[in-house]
Amino acid sequence: GATKLCHWCGPTHFYFCQHLWDGPGVVVRSAIAEKIKGLFDLSPYGIETRLKLRNPIYLETASYGHMGRQPQTVTKTFESPYNGKVTQEVELFTWEKLDHVDQIKQAFSTL
Repeated sequence: GATKLCHWCGPTHFYFCQHLWDGPGVVVRSAIAEKIKGLFDLSPYGIETRLKLRNPIYLETASYGHMGRQPQTVTKTFESPYNGKVTQEVELFTWEKLDHVDQIKQAFSTL
Protein backbone atom coordinates (compact mmCIF):
# COMPACT_ATOMS: atom_id res chain seq x y z
CA GLY A 1 0.00 0.00 0.00
CA ALA A 2 0.97 3.58 -0.54
CA THR A 3 1.88 5.68 2.49
CA LYS A 4 0.84 8.89 0.78
CA LEU A 5 -2.44 9.55 -0.93
CA CYS A 6 -2.03 9.77 -4.69
CA HIS A 7 -5.63 10.39 -5.74
CA TRP A 8 -8.41 12.40 -4.10
CA CYS A 9 -12.01 13.04 -5.15
CA GLY A 10 -14.14 15.71 -3.57
CA PRO A 11 -17.23 17.78 -4.20
CA THR A 12 -16.77 21.47 -4.94
CA HIS A 13 -18.77 23.91 -7.04
CA PHE A 14 -18.05 21.37 -9.76
CA TYR A 15 -17.21 17.74 -9.03
CA PHE A 16 -13.65 16.74 -9.76
CA CYS A 17 -10.95 14.24 -9.03
CA GLN A 18 -7.48 15.61 -8.44
CA HIS A 19 -4.27 13.65 -8.73
CA LEU A 20 -2.04 14.81 -5.90
CA TRP A 21 1.24 14.10 -7.64
CA ASP A 22 2.91 16.58 -9.95
CA GLY A 23 1.37 16.74 -13.35
CA PRO A 24 -0.87 18.80 -15.58
CA GLY A 25 -4.09 20.11 -14.06
CA VAL A 26 -6.32 23.06 -13.51
CA VAL A 27 -4.85 25.65 -11.11
CA VAL A 28 -7.95 25.74 -8.91
CA ARG A 29 -7.95 21.96 -8.55
CA SER A 30 -4.28 21.98 -7.60
CA ALA A 31 -4.85 24.76 -5.07
CA ILE A 32 -7.72 22.83 -3.48
CA ALA A 33 -5.66 19.64 -3.35
CA GLU A 34 -2.72 21.45 -1.75
CA LYS A 35 -4.98 23.00 0.89
CA ILE A 36 -6.49 19.60 1.71
CA LYS A 37 -3.02 18.01 1.93
CA GLY A 38 -1.96 20.78 4.33
CA LEU A 39 -4.98 20.32 6.58
CA PHE A 40 -5.27 16.55 6.82
CA ASP A 41 -2.94 13.58 6.96
CA LEU A 42 -4.51 11.45 4.22
CA SER A 43 -2.15 8.51 4.59
CA PRO A 44 -3.85 5.25 5.64
CA TYR A 45 -2.35 5.67 9.12
CA GLY A 46 -3.47 9.30 9.33
CA ILE A 47 -7.05 8.45 8.37
CA GLU A 48 -7.15 5.50 10.78
CA THR A 49 -5.80 7.64 13.62
CA ARG A 50 -7.99 10.69 12.98
CA LEU A 51 -11.17 8.62 12.78
CA LYS A 52 -10.11 6.35 15.65
CA LEU A 53 -10.83 3.25 13.63
CA ARG A 54 -8.89 0.90 15.92
CA ASN A 55 -11.48 1.39 18.68
CA PRO A 56 -14.36 -1.07 19.11
CA ILE A 57 -16.94 1.02 17.22
CA TYR A 58 -18.25 -1.31 14.56
CA LEU A 59 -21.29 -2.86 16.28
CA GLU A 60 -22.93 0.56 16.68
CA THR A 61 -21.76 2.05 13.40
CA ALA A 62 -22.90 -0.93 11.31
CA SER A 63 -26.57 -0.47 12.28
CA TYR A 64 -29.07 2.01 10.82
CA GLY A 65 -26.58 3.59 8.46
CA HIS A 66 -23.22 5.08 9.30
CA MET A 67 -23.55 8.53 7.70
CA GLY A 68 -25.49 11.50 9.02
CA ARG A 69 -25.37 10.28 12.62
CA GLN A 70 -24.47 12.37 15.67
CA PRO A 71 -20.96 11.84 17.07
CA GLN A 72 -21.15 10.49 20.60
CA THR A 73 -18.97 8.96 23.28
CA VAL A 74 -20.02 5.69 24.91
CA THR A 75 -18.48 3.39 27.50
CA LYS A 76 -17.91 -0.11 26.21
CA THR A 77 -16.94 -3.24 28.08
CA PHE A 78 -15.52 -6.07 26.02
CA GLU A 79 -13.23 -9.07 26.23
CA SER A 80 -9.77 -8.49 24.81
CA PRO A 81 -7.69 -11.52 23.85
CA TYR A 82 -4.67 -9.65 25.23
CA ASN A 83 -5.97 -7.79 28.30
CA GLY A 84 -9.04 -9.73 29.46
CA LYS A 85 -12.09 -7.64 30.35
CA VAL A 86 -11.62 -4.03 29.24
CA THR A 87 -13.83 -0.99 29.85
CA GLN A 88 -13.09 1.91 27.56
CA GLU A 89 -14.70 5.16 26.43
CA VAL A 90 -14.92 5.29 22.64
CA GLU A 91 -16.12 7.92 20.20
CA LEU A 92 -18.67 6.81 17.63
CA PHE A 93 -19.18 8.44 14.23
CA THR A 94 -15.95 10.43 14.40
CA TRP A 95 -16.24 11.12 10.67
CA GLU A 96 -19.30 13.29 11.41
CA LYS A 97 -17.44 15.69 13.73
CA LEU A 98 -17.18 19.31 12.66
CA ASP A 99 -14.02 20.08 14.61
CA HIS A 100 -12.04 21.25 11.55
CA VAL A 101 -14.59 23.68 10.10
CA ASP A 102 -12.80 26.82 11.30
CA GLN A 103 -9.42 25.58 10.02
CA ILE A 104 -10.94 24.75 6.64
CA LYS A 105 -12.68 28.13 6.38
CA GLN A 106 -9.45 29.90 7.22
CA ALA A 107 -7.38 27.87 4.74
CA PHE A 108 -9.84 28.42 1.91
CA SER A 109 -10.50 32.10 2.60
CA THR A 110 -7.46 32.94 0.44
CA LEU A 111 -8.28 30.67 -2.49
